[in-house]
Amino acid sequence: MSTLLLVAGFFVLAGIVQALSGFGSALVSVPLLALVLGARDAVVLSVLVSLVLCAGVAMRERRHVDRVVAWRLLAWSVPALGLGLGVARLASERSISLLVGAVVVLAALLLAIGVRLPDTPLAQGAAGVASGALLTSTGLNGPPLVIALAARRSEPRTTRATLQFVFAVQDVLALAGFVALGLVSPVLLGYAVLGVVGMWGGWMVGGFGFRRLSRGGFDRVVLLVLVASGVSAVVSALR
Repeated sequence: MSTLLLVAGFFVLAGIVQALSGFGSALVSVPLLALVLGARDAVVLSVLVSLVLCAGVAMRERRHVDRVVAWRLLAWSVPALGLGLGVARLASERSISLLVGAVVVLAALLLAIGVRLPDTPLAQGAAGVASGALLTSTGLNGPPLVIALAARRSEPRTTRATLQFVFAVQDVLALAGFVALGLVSPVLLGYAVLGVVGMWGGWMVGGFGFRRLSRGGFDRVVLLVLVASGVSAVVSALR
């Protein structure tokens, strides 16, 4: 029962972050889930839940998607999904946990100092490759995409909708790979149902805040959460 409550709570928090920023659910959920389920299961579970949430939001906000950039990012990310699957299959739990923690902390630092990519097709392609490889190895496909889209300085709703569309398509492809490798178990499917409920609840709370909270104040909270969860993953892996 305690594990169920923890999983639900992690996804509520992840849903709040995702609604407010347009990304970050995996950055919050994967390191925390790894502490109770193990790193590999945490990655697979995160993708399962993310697919349901992102697909729903992408459909609802499809008119706001920057389709040219979205399909460019996806085209570059697809070949890299296989590389990440290789890591997921061959790497140890400890190695995956360390990689997750390192990516989360690095992403937080890059966002904190405002790193941006040039608004060019090549830069977007590089972000797509990095995103695809990170999704299937760590579940953390968001940071490269966020950094790439930040260069376009689009309206927040356009950025958020574009991210959800890319995430949803990537999640479908990643999940197909996980199924092929036998990484999706009945237990994880049960947790996924609970996670979807938690994420939608968190999204509703975050959506309320999205219209009302100070962006600067929220960014500081998100960075604090990311650093804390990333450090937790690293410390846990090193024990």
